[in-house]
Amino acid sequence: MASYSGTTLYCTPIQAEKVSTYPYMYETEVIINRTDAQQLADAFNDGEAGITLGIGTLAAMLFSPLGPFSVILGTVAGFCASVAVELWDDRDSYFQSLANNPDRIESWKMDIKYKYDRHGSNDGWWVMQEYTVY
Repeated sequence: MASYSGTTLYCTPIQAEKVSTYPYMYETEVIINRTDAQQLADAFNDGEAGITLGIGTLAAMLFSPLGPFSVILGTVAGFCASVAVELWDDRDSYFQSLANNPDRIESWKMDIKYKYDRHGSNDGWWVMQEYTVY
C-alpha cells in the first residue's frame, strides 16, 4: 500500500513503475501567474492567519503537476496538501520574494523534480530532489 509523508511518496517498485518516467527523474513545471502569486504573497504576509489560505492555494497549484502520481495513490489531493505544507514551512523565502516583487514580475515558474529511490527488493520512495521558484 502506498503512503506519503511531507514531500515523499512511499511505494513498492511495482507501483513506482506505473509512473511514466520510472526509473528516471519525474520533472514538472508550474506557472505561477500574478493572481496566484498575489494570493500566496497576501497569505504569507498575513503570518499565522494566512497559513491555511496559502497552503490551500499552493496545494491547488500542485494538483495537476503531481497528477501522474495518481496511478499510485488513486487521487493526489492529500499528497498535494502534504507537499504544500512542507513547502510552506520549509521554503518560505520563495513566498517572501513573491510578496515583495520589486521588479513587478508578472509570472514565475515553479520547477519540481522527483526521483525514485529503490531500497531492497520491495521497498522505495519517490523523493523530491529539487524545488525551485524563478
